[in-house]
Amino acid sequence: MVADIGDARENESFDRIGQGASYWLPVSFYARDEEENELPVSYYIAQSLSEDLTKIGYKTKMANDVTVRKSLTLDESIAIAKKEGVDYLVTTKLKEGKTNFWGFLIIPFFEPVWTRLVLDAQLINAKDEKNITPIQTDHRETEWYFAKITIGDAIFDAGLFGKHWHSTAWGETVISDGLAETALKLSEKIQSQENTVVSDASAGTTLKASQKVQ
Repeated sequence: MVADIGDARENESFDRIGQGASYWLPVSFYARDEEENELPVSYYIAQSLSEDLTKIGYKTKMANDVTVRKSLTLDESIAIAKKEGVDYLVTTKLKEGKTNFWGFLIIPFFEPVWTRLVLDAQLINAKDEKNITPIQTDHRETEWYFAKITIGDAIFDAGLFGKHWHSTAWGETVISDGLAETALKLSEKIQSQENTVVSDASAGTTLKASQKVQ
């Protein structure tokens, strides 16, 4: 089970994914779902991570109410995980997540668009809530796009290309790569714990067998 436990970004609205400036005109970009409803960024991150875990073989679901998409507290998440009887709970807290560009940079032909994701995740054994493994993701990347020819046409960057740059970074490249890395880290930790349990169980079986022989 995956739970969004909050958005800790500073000075950000809950649904803003980035902002930029073309020449002197600032513009912001916001997360929206398929029906154009407001989409909390922290919920989007948790949901995307859940989907990535599914892709690599785990049966996952969201602890958060999928209709209201409100963040949960850690205690609320653990209680839901126990009630649902899952093996592991993954919590996510968004520390930083944003895309920026500056259209007035004097760089002919190309526009730098930089995106960063800082995410604090926890892997919690639902049967032993004190068994917590923290995992931090810090993924940053600058993408270069063909955009303006001269500084004079930089004013059009945001209107013509900004939405595409943001949707690509958040849905296909930088953010997706960061979440994929997080999913793999979680999988390694889960497998490690499972292997430890198997080893302990095998040791116990062997010990019992030896006792019987004696």
